[in-house]
Amino acid sequence: MDLTTVEHNLWAGEYDGAVSKFYDDLAQIIYNAFKFHREGSVIFKEADSMLAYFVDLTTKLSKPPHDLNKLDFALAQIDAKLPHEEFGDVCSVAPNLSLIHI
Repeated sequence: MDLTTVEHNLWAGEYDGAVSKFYDDLAQIIYNAFKFHREGSVIFKEADSMLAYFVDLTTKLSKPPHDLNKLDFALAQIDAKLPHEEFGDVCSVAPNLSLIHI
């Protein structure tokens, strides 16, 4: 998976009504960058910036639930991870949210 393929899929309507597929494809790109490139390399840094932007954007677009404790409990029940938590197994770097310029 690469960004050119994601762009093609966007224009081709492959993601219409399938936000999770779009998310999965972006997550795969970021995961691969962290897994296969050295920390500090250009690609690793770009993936870190992309992850930070993605986390910020999805946070802004999501409406917070009324009870965060219920959300945490529900996520734990299905072993779900938030976007920035998914990459912990390949990267010890937290997203650098200061890189975002919107």
